[in-house]
Amino acid sequence: MKRKSISVLVIILAASVVGLAQGKQEFGDDARITLKTGDRLLMKDVVAQISERRVSCNQKITVMSESGVQLSVPPIPCNPVKFKPNPLTLIVAIDAAQKITLNNEEYGSLSNLSPLVNKLKEIFKARDDNGVFRENSTEVETTVVIKARLSSEFSGVLTLATSIKAAGSTVIGLQVDDLRE
Repeated sequence: MKRKSISVLVIILAASVVGLAQGKQEFGDDARITLKTGDRLLMKDVVAQISERRVSCNQKITVMSESGVQLSVPPIPCNPVKFKPNPLTLIVAIDAAQKITLNNEEYGSLSNLSPLVNKLKEIFKARDDNGVFRENSTEVETTVVIKARLSSEFSGVLTLATSIKAAGSTVIGLQVDDLRE
């Protein structure tokens, strides 16, 4: 079966260091890089493109599909320190068999995302009903991070992201560090 070609747009903020003596960094204009793909784009190809451009802390990188799905990439830590993970973080992972897990509990597969979508809608509704807001915000916490193997087809990541967005997530992150082959 021939896979659809996809295009991915990576948007990064190009760093221009200002006030280095004061230890501050300010960022200049957006730089846009378009990646045209063939029949298969693997997660490791996307991670390689991101890694080439991910050069400073506080740099914002967003991977965007033609359909408008945006995946936020966390910046390189400015001061690598141990931090306490956010207990509200939702991590959706795709394994080698294309099964989907939400915080290590199985919720369908890439070919059947309805169990995941239903669970996310349930979580987001409960958070809305109980006033669970994003830190320093009045927005309900709906952030979801996608974790995929380096050998995963990126089209599957975009399919998953589209479903997560349809479930009501307003921020979808893409994990690019510490991934398995």
